[in-house]
Parts: sequence; structure tokens; C-alpha cells
Amino acid sequence: MEEARALYVAGFRRLAGSAESVEAISDQLLPGAGGALSVRLYEPDAAHGTLVFLHGGGWTFGSVDSHDSISRALARRAGCRVISVEYRLAPEHPYPQGLEDAWRALTWAVESYAGPVAVGGDSAGANLAAVCALRARDAGLPLAFQLLLYPATDATRSTRSHRDFADGYRLTQTSLDWYYGNYLGPAGDPTDPEISPLRAPDVVGVAQAFVTTAEFDPLRDEAEDYVARLHDAGVPVTLRRYEGMIHGFYSLRGVIARADSALDDAAVALRSALAG
Repeated sequence: MEEARALYVAGFRRLAGSAESVEAISDQLLPGAGGALSVRLYEPDAAHGTLVFLHGGGWTFGSVDSHDSISRALARRAGCRVISVEYRLAPEHPYPQGLEDAWRALTWAVESYAGPVAVGGDSAGANLAAVCALRARDAGLPLAFQLLLYPATDATRSTRSHRDFADGYRLTQTSLDWYYGNYLGPAGDPTDPEISPLRAPDVVGVAQAFVTTAEFDPLRDEAEDYVARLHDAGVPVTLRRYEGMIHGFYSLRGVIARADSALDDAAVALRSALAG
């Protein structure tokens, strides 16, 4: 697994395009009962607010290194501090361990920094971000925004897009079977709202959201169903579907020009939300 994870990071960095400069970047360990948690801080000059960012990779792959390019771009373009979280990965650390790391990083950010705090991520990381936003509402934790890039929202995977794009579009049903098997472990329940936020009893009062989907993505419909739930609950939400794109396209800026403009869209939404 260690070798496979290293190859995953190398592949992402090769396709991510040029890394944007950020004035200060540092690694930090957060102490806590669950053991030290590593985060990487990206701090542009005059940062306005903070984003806690959770990388994708099916809860099994990915790291602060694989998503360094995205973190740099969001910090620079949105003019905010980005805290990228090295949460524990499955199958060695199945649910809820990665989620608990994400929640610890978010609560630490709210306690440690003045100004608005947002949570966000891509794919599996966006799943963790959406669950953290629900937790924040329930805990009375102030949260300004959630940035959900092609999020996984329903582990039952019963939508049409899962059938239409089951194979041939980078993220396959076979790989999803494996990822979810790793993350759920022997005791995880696909209908648990902390695994499938689409199945939360209600979403009233969660932070406003910007959600992106890709046309040819198995996760497309469940993400858009989550947008509909937020809208129906009175939560301010913006959906942006990128036609012609596949799952994971934000990490392909080196080879897909549209990915760079999509990242601009996300940064503009994040900057606006943090500006209040």
C-alpha cells in the first residue's frame, strides 16, 4: 500500500500543472487524544479567513502532497489561509477515524484563528467536509462556508449516474466498491448520515455551499441530489456542473485547461463567502 500511495501522489503532481507561489507554507502537528495530526498551512499575505481543506483519494489514497497544487491555488486566488489535513487513511484506519481527524482540524481552526472559517474538499474529502458541516451545525460551531468539489454523498450508490458511468470514465464502480469497502470496514453502515450526508435527517441551518459536479462522473447525481436537499432546506447553495469533465478533473490542470478556470470559479465563491 505504501508504494501504491507514493505512485498516486507522484501521478497527481505530474498532472497538476505548475505550483503557484504562496508567501508562507509550513507543516504543523496538532496534539490531541487521537495522536498527533499533521496539517500543512498555506498563508498568503493579508489572508482573509481560513479554509480547512480535505483531500480526495477514496479515503485510501491522497495526502497534503497530492493536493498541494490545489491548496496553493485556493490560498492564492481566494486570498485565504488554507489548512490541508493529513487525515488517517483506510483500510488501516476505517470510518470514523479519518472523519474524526477532519473534525479535529476544523475545531482547531475555529479556536485558533480570528475571522470566518470554511471547510472544503474534493471527492472523499468533500464527503468529510459535508459531514463536518453537519456536525458544526449541531455543535453550534460557527462555519462560514462549505466548498464541495464533486462530493460523495451517498454510499448506497443508487443513482442513474452510477449506472451510466460505471466504467470508462476514470472513476469506476469497481474502484468505488474497493474504496467504500476500505472506508466502511467491517462495521460501517452505508446509510449512516456520517458516511452518507445525503441521508441526514435534515440539513436545515448548515453553512452555505458551493458544489461542483462533472458531467461524466458516477458521483454526479448524488452530489446534485444533495444540492437539491440544501436548496429545499433554505440553505444558500450554488451548483456548477462542468460539462465534458470527469471525476477528479481539478487535479488535471496540467492537461485540461478547463480545470484551471473551474478552480478560479471555486476560488471566487470561497473569497466571496469569507468576505461575508
